[in-house]
Amino acid sequence: MAAVLGAVVGSVATGGAALVTSMGTARLQSRKERRESSLALMSEVRTAVHLSEDVMIHATAAREEGRTPDYAQFHARSLESRRRVEKCCDVVVLAGPQKVKSACDELAEAARSLHAAIRRGDEARIKAAVGKLFRGLDALQEMGSSSG
Repeated sequence: MAAVLGAVVGSVATGGAALVTSMGTARLQSRKERRESSLALMSEVRTAVHLSEDVMIHATAAREEGRTPDYAQFHARSLESRRRVEKCCDVVVLAGPQKVKSACDELAEAARSLHAAIRRGDEARIKAAVGKLFRGLDALQEMGSSSG
């Protein structure tokens, strides 16, 4: 009887250890997915910011040459950038805690604003959208550092 009881206790202990190990592994995997999705989002936001820099450099150069800036050449890149930021935001919200949703919503809205401003050739709104991108990025990074 003692041998059977010992075997049962050993089996329960082994099963419990396996459960704890698998839960720890799942938690680590979840953190890794959140970190990777957040890094991808940050990269896409930086790409959008670089695009806005390209637009502004082009506009300045065109004006210095006495030409009207041609924003149309940036429409496709702007649209693609907006879509990539929105997609990464969706992934971050799915992988992350609920508190990241507001920062991701702000980033997605800023990407949409940037695209609309580039389409219209509105440099003041381009600058405002870039400011929103930076604020959203700062908020997301703050959440990441406070939960790390």
